[in-house]
Amino acid sequence: MHRFVPSSGKRTEVVLLVYTGLYPIWLTAPPAQWLLTNSLSREFIRKEYGGFLETFDSYPFPVQRADAIRYFVLDHYGGIYLDLDDGCARRLEIMLEYPAWLRRSLPTGIGNDALGSVPHHPFIKRVIESLENYAIPSALPCINFRSVVNDARATRVADLLSDFRALQYSIVSVTCDSPRPDGFYTEGYAALRQCSVDGQHVLNVAADTRVPTGRSGPAEQEKAELTQVLLDSFSRRHEAQKICMRQSAAMRWVAWRDSVLLRPDPSHVPALVSGDQALRAELATVTDENIYNLLRNSD
Repeated sequence: MHRFVPSSGKRTEVVLLVYTGLYPIWLTAPPAQWLLTNSLSREFIRKEYGGFLETFDSYPFPVQRADAIRYFVLDHYGGIYLDLDDGCARRLEIMLEYPAWLRRSLPTGIGNDALGSVPHHPFIKRVIESLENYAIPSALPCINFRSVVNDARATRVADLLSDFRALQYSIVSVTCDSPRPDGFYTEGYAALRQCSVDGQHVLNVAADTRVPTGRSGPAEQEKAELTQVLLDSFSRRHEAQKICMRQSAAMRWVAWRDSVLLRPDPSHVPALVSGDQALRAELATVTDENIYNLLRNSD
């Protein structure tokens, strides 16, 4: 476990006393559990990553050194890093089963306040390689991490659009015409026609992914643009999923109706009415909240 105390002097001493009082092993054990300070961080960089020491010392903001050191420690030792203000609701041993992980964070997608990896993981290596390019004064000193995160955002957009395309294929593959003349105005076929119209509408609406041009550099501009594209992709997939679920309910109604009408008989009317009621009940469950929960769990 690695944690960083981003200051020096009395405040650091107080923090060390508090945390080592709770977890004395942090200062007595090897870096399996390690509370980092400014001096320990610089010494670690000097000893293990000497080629980066000049850049490390040149950072104008302490938070830049706090951001940077976590990647080097994870690259060297592996393990789990947590900011001091992060707590745990349960034990973290299960996270050691993953070669690399980060915590979901809004609105940026993922954050660097809690992360873990095995030693020398390619993702952490990529983050470290990007640090040199962003060793400049900035109002957003975490920009180095954001540049790598932008690659993940672009991949996420591709995944969402792939899901959306598959859903659209499913929508257009379903016929909405009744084989029986008297079926046109029935509830199930009316629902299928509406699904077809709604699916076409989602395709026709142009994506508005414009964002104002900022002054924080190309990586931040790319982040803003990708965030806007992500919102549009999430919205389209959400609507397509909702259409598909309504369509599936209507298709079950069609199968039920066809089975009832195999041998037409006046006594089948109650069964047809029951089918209509079941369809209305099922369509009522296809809500935005349920779709959101379904997609969140699948993601």
